[in-house]
Amino acid sequence: GDPAADRAPAASDRLLGAKPNYDFDIEAPSWLADDIRSSTLVGRWQRREDYDPIQFDGLVARLPDEVQAILRADGRFRGEVKVDTSPGRVRVAADPGPQVTVADVSVRIEGPARGDAEAMAQVRGVPGLAVGQPFRSRAWEGGKREILDTLNRHGFLRAAVSRSEARVDVAAGKVALDVVVESGERLAFGELEIEGLGRYDRRIVEDLRPFRPGDPFSEAKLQEFASRLR
Repeated sequence: GDPAADRAPAASDRLLGAKPNYDFDIEAPSWLADDIRSSTLVGRWQRREDYDPIQFDGLVARLPDEVQAILRADGRFRGEVKVDTSPGRVRVAADPGPQVTVADVSVRIEGPARGDAEAMAQVRGVPGLAVGQPFRSRAWEGGKREILDTLNRHGFLRAAVSRSEARVDVAAGKVALDVVVESGERLAFGELEIEGLGRYDRRIVEDLRPFRPGDPFSEAKLQEFASRLR
């Protein structure tokens, strides 16, 4: 891309002034402090040039819930958050508390994909859905996306999550993950449409494809075709 364009600030960044609108003090582990400063409204509006002091109370009122949401996304459901304010200053103290771990994982695939042994083996090995690891919402959502991507690569392009649940036992510090995916029918390759050939016969392209119309769709076959064309 254009280096100058890559350096161009986002619209919100261009509204940032050099002088803070108020002081924002954070007492928390560094990883959490960074998230609080970048993800909460108090943090994001601290240097906005279009800030109006009338917003102050509304921004502060949302801060405890925003910090708790950050903690829950990291698998911490017993965190403590305290917010204090004085004129021109906000102070938040956050103790993240313990992180829950994944104690049980249930992944169920419904539909024709159950008969695809290779796809099922890959689904069972999806990272982010492993027992014993710390629970994080990002890994949980990423694991579900990887299941769908795996089924897509095997031709089940209409696969969709039909049920998804993370059951947290706060007292025990454990979470059970449950996801059900409907695979849908496996799609097939259709006819080959070729555009842009001027000097060559289309059979040159047709003869390079490793599939024929009606063959089950496979991303591996599609990539093989692209490699042969190159």
